[in-house]
Amino acid sequence: MTMRGYDFHQQTVYKIESGKRKVTVGEGVALAELVHIPVESLADRFPDSPESLANDVRRAGRDYAEDLFNTAANMIGLRSFRAIYLDAVQKYAEHPTAWVEDPNGDRVPMTEVFLSLAMFPGIGDYLTAWKEPLANPAARATLKASGWDPDEEEEFG
Repeated sequence: MTMRGYDFHQQTVYKIESGKRKVTVGEGVALAELVHIPVESLADRFPDSPESLANDVRRAGRDYAEDLFNTAANMIGLRSFRAIYLDAVQKYAEHPTAWVEDPNGDRVPMTEVFLSLAMFPGIGDYLTAWKEPLANPAARATLKASGWDPDEEEEFG
């Protein structure tokens, strides 16, 4: 806090924590930034109060939404990598040495071995399922109230 231009010492922290000194808005913003928490959480002096519980819901909702849509973005990327992988497997399949022996000694196309890695059926389902909250006006409003606005995200807006 001192490096940010505030006159803070151990005694200052003690007074704030014991309720003998109030924190200015500027100090609160700086403190929240330093400890990487939303500034409104500094006001949560009573954890069971409606305001505190609402802040918990907003934080959890924002984290949930961000993780949900980050996962969707990763799945979109995964689909692209899968296509590249399948293309590489197809090119390899054309090579005359693209065979392997199975445990019975039979020759099996190596592509069958490689393709087993690409058989993740959940990719397609996930790529459509994550869009459901975006199609629901109430869910969109909840996402915005939680502090995550899908309209601000290029990929999802």
